[in-house]
Amino acid sequence: MKTQNIIAFSATLLLSSCGIYSSYQPQTSVPENLYGEEVAVSDTNSIGNINWRNFFTDPCLQELIEKGLQQNTDVQTAKLRVEEAKASLLSAKLAFLPSFALSPQGSLNTAESQVSRTYTLPVTASWEIDIFGKLRNSKRQAKAAYAQSEDYKQAVYSSLVANIANTYYTLLMLDEQLEISRTTAETWKETVESTQALMEAGQADEAAVSQMKATYFEVKNSVIDLEEQINQVENSLSLLLAETPHRIQRGKLSEQNFP
Repeated sequence: MKTQNIIAFSATLLLSSCGIYSSYQPQTSVPENLYGEEVAVSDTNSIGNINWRNFFTDPCLQELIEKGLQQNTDVQTAKLRVEEAKASLLSAKLAFLPSFALSPQGSLNTAESQVSRTYTLPVTASWEIDIFGKLRNSKRQAKAAYAQSEDYKQAVYSSLVANIANTYYTLLMLDEQLEISRTTAETWKETVESTQALMEAGQADEAAVSQMKATYFEVKNSVIDLEEQINQVENSLSLLLAETPHRIQRGKLSEQNFP
């Protein structure tokens, strides 16, 4: 009797626990604006659709980019990869054609003071039938590798143009800062001389003169730092052009114009 009560109690617990977890019902509808509002675009023009010659109108920058595309080592490597992939694709296409082998042979025989010459010209031909798709797969693989090499070359071109332009405009910015710093240094030099004259006239003390000189020397130090930065940036641009470090011919920041 006790065993039957235990079994009945256990069955009751199992049946009652089955209702705790309900079966999963997938969502059949998507809430509105789940991914935000749709952005209306009135102009579909993109900077990526503009040729770099039309975007960078500075003649000095255009000359630098042209030189970089011709001399940069990464660009030359990308071109060679394209040529290699193109040759592999041509080889995969020619595999569908029959192949011929020509092996000419000749011999000389001497008998009773007579010389006889014998020539043979055997030609063999073979043609592989692509039953299991081996040749087709090789062609697809070579075609994909060729497309990949073309994309890689375009990526190298775009990266080089962007790096040259970025370095060039950094130089223009540093030139502008250097000009301002030099003008500021000349102004502070005049201020120091004026303060020195006031001290000699008894209208300023030596502390004021020392403070003006400290500010003047600080500005002069910034001029030296800017000149060093310009030298480093010119060296970086020379490396992009695959040339020895030299002074870069360039325009001015105020002359730049973008479409």
